[in-house]
Amino acid sequence: VTNAYTAAQAIKVGRKLEELDVFFMEEPVTVYDYRGLAQVADALDMRIAAGEQQFTRLEFYRLIVEGHVDIIQPNVIICGGITEMRKIAAVASIFDTSIVSHNTLNGLPTTAALHFWVATHNVRYPQEYDYNASRPDHGLLMVQDPVLPKNGFLTPPDKPGLGVELNRAQLKKMAV
Repeated sequence: VTNAYTAAQAIKVGRKLEELDVFFMEEPVTVYDYRGLAQVADALDMRIAAGEQQFTRLEFYRLIVEGHVDIIQPNVIICGGITEMRKIAAVASIFDTSIVSHNTLNGLPTTAALHFWVATHNVRYPQEYDYNASRPDHGLLMVQDPVLPKNGFLTPPDKPGLGVELNRAQLKKMAV
């Protein structure tokens, strides 16, 4: 559950999660509560991750400097694309902060995030991939030959650009 706790509640829950050796706690307090985020990060030994709702490199700078997060989670689709993501990664590299690409849409978003992932040194952990989506996966329908996991791994396409073509017939069906 993201953004669900006060700082005190998040610390209490986080201590229990530490006993279970949880890898990281994601977005424990209300978005933009940098002070509360710092309280949680400073109180726990577990990694704290945040950033799926941030958009600019300044917001990620504040997450790192004011919120004391260990891992930032930019989303290529909402933060301004690969160019802004590269700038966010540069900010994070100044502080040696790790990145986990936040991604809940397959198809084009997964492909863009994957290209960023393989080209950025401080993306140290696998990217999120919505493998068992319970909703219709419109992202996969929007591209021809989407990137799909094989043996648990995603491999970026080697074609020009992002390496995928839009499925124009499907996009026409989905147009509102």
